[in-house]
Amino acid sequence: MRSPVFGEAQALLAEQSFAAIIAEQHLTGGTGLALYDEARRGAPDVPFILMCGGERVTVGDSQFRFFAKTFGLADLAETLATMIAASTRE
Repeated sequence: MRSPVFGEAQALLAEQSFAAIIAEQHLTGGTGLALYDEARRGAPDVPFILMCGGERVTVGDSQFRFFAKTFGLADLAETLATMIAASTRE
């Protein structure tokens, strides 16, 4: 499995719209938090989940969640579904 690349993620953000974004904090060429900042410029209400095995990241944004590795897939799926439902009501 190859490492996620920040530049590829940036290109996808510029080309497509997403119902939600899930990112790893450690990307080749950048960070998930920098990707969050970039995503917010174009899509301020899209749910964003950041995953990391390191230090917890907090952001004052109701559509942001942090998942510390390791986490359960059911927890991720439930949180994502709740966030997407909330974003479509706004």
